[in-house]
Amino acid sequence: MKSHIFYFLVSILSITLISTGKLCAQQKDTTCCIHNETQTHEQCQSIMKIKKDYIQKNLVLTEAESLKFWPIYNEYLRQEASIYDSHRYTLDNNKIKGGRLNLSEASDEEILFYLDQYYKTREATTSLEKQLYLDLKNVLKPETLYNFLQIERSFKSRVREKSKGACPRSR
Repeated sequence: MKSHIFYFLVSILSITLISTGKLCAQQKDTTCCIHNETQTHEQCQSIMKIKKDYIQKNLVLTEAESLKFWPIYNEYLRQEASIYDSHRYTLDNNKIKGGRLNLSEASDEEILFYLDQYYKTREATTSLEKQLYLDLKNVLKPETLYNFLQIERSFKSRVREKSKGACPRSR
């Protein structure tokens, strides 16, 4: 049962990643990508719930730690989503739909704009992750904090592994 839930999560995440162009970056055929923002938002919410359930199941917290951990983590997830929403909004407003840039049609200016936005987003998420670490460092024991990092990595790794091949290349 747990593996079915995880497989379901990975399927949803794959679709979401595809819609943001992370799995279809080189693909010219966009039929596998979702463009319905409401559906994508709902899928992201489902993924976040499954991710939180995965963390809750695997991270051993005392009641006191749990009461402090979850509000911090929920705020982190909210801010992370805001960063990615802002990134998508900025790209969409500059005619870069679905997070993909068609190099054969893009000007040098558009390419540099896209790359600037990409690195600004990475910098913002890295800064946010560092802030999460600093906040959790005051709440969790070092071993628990390390376990949290490993659980997050494990989740991301499993999702990546399951999502391979989720967006078939056009032949």
